[in-house]
Amino acid sequence: QDIKEYFNIPYKVCKQVNETTTVYFIRFADTDFVNSIERLGFSQDRTHLKVPAMHIECAQSFIHGFLKGKGSYFHETNGTRGYKVIYRSKKFINEIANLLSHFCGVKIHNPHCRFIKNRLSCGIKYVGKEYDLINEFIYSMACPWITRLNQ
Repeated sequence: QDIKEYFNIPYKVCKQVNETTTVYFIRFADTDFVNSIERLGFSQDRTHLKVPAMHIECAQSFIHGFLKGKGSYFHETNGTRGYKVIYRSKKFINEIANLLSHFCGVKIHNPHCRFIKNRLSCGIKYVGKEYDLINEFIYSMACPWITRLNQ
């Protein structure tokens, strides 16, 4: 809700409750907005997406921005806190796992993939000390107006 208000986003915050987690999200449904993004080269089919080749400093900024935009924190009922990233491309999520290992010092996780509504969905999940390392990385490069989510 704070993000919606800060950026003056005109869409509602949606809630999805799973067995152990609750996820909040904002779905952008404006046809003109979606079409303008597609004209820039982004498409709905992300199954063949790969991380572009870039200098190490750019890769660090890329993974930082990707985590903040696509990653999510979770807190399970048993007290486990963690961080996860879900994406439709297994190759892409493997590349993300490699970058996270490089920049955060976590082990390279193999993604857990499954089909949801006939579409591949792959995720990597970090808990415990690895969650702390990911969190440290995200907030070491944070903008001043962002506060830690888990404090």
